[in-house]
Amino acid sequence: MILLFLLLCWMLLSPLVLELDTASEKAMFTWPGIGSASLWHDGKWQIFLRVFFFSKKFALSGNKKHKVKPARNKKQKSKRPVPFYRFVNCLKTFRVVDWKMAIDTGDFALNAKLFPLNFHPMLQNHVEVNFTEKNYFYLKIRNYPWRMIYAFLR
Repeated sequence: MILLFLLLCWMLLSPLVLELDTASEKAMFTWPGIGSASLWHDGKWQIFLRVFFFSKKFALSGNKKHKVKPARNKKQKSKRPVPFYRFVNCLKTFRVVDWKMAIDTGDFALNAKLFPLNFHPMLQNHVEVNFTEKNYFYLKIRNYPWRMIYAFLR
């Protein structure tokens, strides 16, 4: 019983991390100690999943045809919709850990007008306006499950 309680506490206190990187065409979601999922593109889209001791790598292809199942007529239970403010409160719990962006518009005049953004105090380490046709965006977001639950119940 104590072991189960400790496992639940560990899951609530371990961070959830989402990384998006357009330079390497990769997206990665990690829950340290629990698992991770990576999506990347090198000729074709691939996914790598790892949950505890299980890992699986497979390629995505858009050529599969899914069989259409006939719809069953079920009585729908009337559910009260979740108020919108609960989702907004959950979104507020996400924290941006790091972000970087490189911009080249292809127009030298416009790049020259945007170039002072490289030296703006709030954007200095995050935005890079360049003339080398280098465009990318990197974003790293972190959240904790206990924060989302608390915000949802509040």
